[in-house]
Amino acid sequence: MNSPGSSPERAQVGIRLEKRLTKVLKGLAEYLDVSLNVLVESILLHAVAADDQVMPPPWRNRKSRMVCANLMEVYGLVGDELADLALLGIEVDRDSPRGQLLLALRQGRDDAALAILEAQPELKDACDAQGFPVIISAARLDSLPLLDWCLGHGVDAETKDEVYEDSAVGWAVFYGNERSVRHLIARGVYLSNRDNEGFTPLANARRGAAGQLAKFGVRAPSSAFAPIIAVLQEHGAED
Repeated sequence: MNSPGSSPERAQVGIRLEKRLTKVLKGLAEYLDVSLNVLVESILLHAVAADDQVMPPPWRNRKSRMVCANLMEVYGLVGDELADLALLGIEVDRDSPRGQLLLALRQGRDDAALAILEAQPELKDACDAQGFPVIISAARLDSLPLLDWCLGHGVDAETKDEVYEDSAVGWAVFYGNERSVRHLIARGVYLSNRDNEGFTPLANARRGAAGQLAKFGVRAPSSAFAPIIAVLQEHGAED
């Protein structure tokens, strides 16, 4: 007979706890409308941040990044440099110009990012470990000054991110940033690029209007996508 606290008994307790935890995680994943793998991946990234470590995140798809960003907000990690570094997956000195630039972009401080770029224009093509170059970060932030700086310094408006293969205008649409969409359209950008999930900017705008992007962390209301759909159609964008 095994005494209380013996290895076999502890193993059985561990198995029961694991089953309960799995059930809870499955419920949370269902609530967030993501796969269990995506949820666990996101949680592991937070564990990395909590342990003051930095590692390249193994992003599989757009959901992983969005869920992780949402969890950062839930757990009060927004603006926390270690958490941001872990999310970015960059192994750089946080005090270096590149590290400060990527942190500023991650934290939405476009004025700080612009100041760094003015002083270090060679960083115009800097790309974080998620594969996002500066111009796409500018579109995601809806920062016209940053977009203008990039375009004025020779950055290609058709530059795509390395993971999803979407362009700046595609990301501006995804986040419901009408100003950036119009700004880039005025530059004559291609409007029918398909990302590696098969979506064009117009298709993503329709998803946003139907409320299907909120689960990815997009905060723009569904009403924000109606004018974007209109301007894309006006300029011949395809589904």
